Amino acid sequence: AELIRFLDDDFPDGHPYARIHAVPGPVQATSPGGVQSAHRPPVWLLGSSGFSARLAGTLGLPFAFAHHFSAQNTVP
Repeated sequence: AELIRFLDDDFPDGHPYARIHAVPGPVQATSPGGVQSAHRPPVWLLGSSGFSARLAGTLGLPFAFAHHFSAQNTVP
C-alpha cells in the first residue's frame, strides 16, 4: 500500500512520508523538465503463498507466483 501511495504522491499531510516523492512521479511532472506521463508503472504483488494471492485479490493487484524461491508450493 505504501508503494502505491509513493507512486501516486498520496500520503496525507502530516504523514512521515508526505514530503518524500517517488522519482519519476506527479511532483516531478510539474517541475521544469519533469516527466509528463500521467501513467505510473503497474504494481504487481510477487508472492509464494496462498496469503499473498489472497492479499493481491483484496488489493485488486495482479499476482505473480514466486516459483524461483518457493517451488514446493507449485502444483505440477
